This record gives sequence, structure tokens and C-alpha cells, in this order.
Amino acid sequence: MSLKPHSTEMKQFLERYEEDVKKFKEELSKKVDSFEERILDLETKVERIEMRLKKSKGRR
Repeated sequence: MSLKPHSTEMKQFLERYEEDVKKFKEELSKKVDSFEERILDLETKVERIEMRLKKSKGRR
């Protein structure tokens, strides 16, 4: 595919490319947010388990 530097086709290609990049960044951001939430949930679970372990050691 040969596009002339200032052709209509090139401008359309760049617009589609920029839109695709924008969508990709949005999707990636959502995934990162989701992973951050999952990590926080796991950290909370680990803290609860650690507290239970400390309590059970204290009873012995």
C-alpha cells in the first residue's frame, strides 16, 4: 500500500490509527485498574490470614 504523504487516504489512516491507539489505551487502563483492585483484595485477604495466625499462636 503506497500512500502519499498528504493524501486523503493517509489522513484517514492516521485518524483510524489514532482512534485505535486511544481505544487501546482506554482498555489497558481499565485492565490495570481491575488488576489494582484484585491486588488490593488479595492484600486484604493476606492481612486477615496473618491476623488469624497471630491469634492462633497467642492461644497456644
